[in-house]
Amino acid sequence: AAAAAAAAEEEAEVQYEDYLLSRCPFAVLDVHRAAALARSDADLHRIGRILRDENHRRSPARAVLRALEERARRSGRALDGLWDESRGAFLSRRVTFASDGNGAYAPNGTEVIDAPVAHDFMGLWDGFDGFLDPDSEDADERERRRERVVSSAAFQLLSERGERSFNCGEYPVWTVGGCDSADDDRNGTASSEGPVAMIDPALNYLLSVGLNRSGMNGLSSYVANSTLNLVCGLPNQFPRRSPDNGGGAFFCPPDAVPFARAYDARTARPLGAGAACGRGSALAAAALYDLLIPDGPFRYDPAPPISNSGVWVLIALELAAVLA
Repeated sequence: AAAAAAAAEEEAEVQYEDYLLSRCPFAVLDVHRAAALARSDADLHRIGRILRDENHRRSPARAVLRALEERARRSGRALDGLWDESRGAFLSRRVTFASDGNGAYAPNGTEVIDAPVAHDFMGLWDGFDGFLDPDSEDADERERRRERVVSSAAFQLLSERGERSFNCGEYPVWTVGGCDSADDDRNGTASSEGPVAMIDPALNYLLSVGLNRSGMNGLSSYVANSTLNLVCGLPNQFPRRSPDNGGGAFFCPPDAVPFARAYDARTARPLGAGAACGRGSALAAAALYDLLIPDGPFRYDPAPPISNSGVWVLIALELAAVLA
């Protein structure tokens, strides 16, 4: 019954989405949101398995658990589909629509949004398990793809030249890449209509976590420590430690202005004073706190596949055998 209800609810959502798109033909397959969805679906499946292992009274039925597993795989495949081999990057897609001549529209394909934006690195948010399906590729092919993704991401994040370069200033990661355009801006030759790059501490935190999960530990530490230097108003020296505490902890001057929602990528100064881009962002504060005091790795040791009542029965039998 629970599986049927879940299937009916999902079908209703699909029908509403089709209706909405048929009347308002605009849709984007966004890398950032696809990565978040893939991770969320994987976590839901993991939580369901834990509840079932623990024999929780509200644990999902097997059919629901299988549905969650399939949903997680489908989300991972959707994220995998946003990888562009020719450009060596995850890239969002714009959905194209065709009119049926009666005022309705139907999707008929996608187009690559070929723009160098840092949010596309969020394809690595859950590491390689987020998009590489172990059942669809052999081990050798998975390793080759892993190497291609790692080398491409590292090259772009560290490059100072080129259309997909992101190492454009003292502090990473610029939300809009293309360091050649950044040089034009500094020289006063850039178009006034061009994109303005900023540095988002919360995005940097997510990228640092994703890089670490993908095995790029050095690059992950560089992004994390550079973000702390930026917020503390310090030169981007790696790492920055206090001479007064034995070098064991990160040192930030007490008069620093922390928790800005975003920073100007060129001047490294906090942007804005309003609520949306203010200097008291709870999101930025949470990200910086986790950069300083990282969460420990999640670990779960499954219990024996037996209910609590079963344990009591075994104890009773053992006592009976001993006392007999």
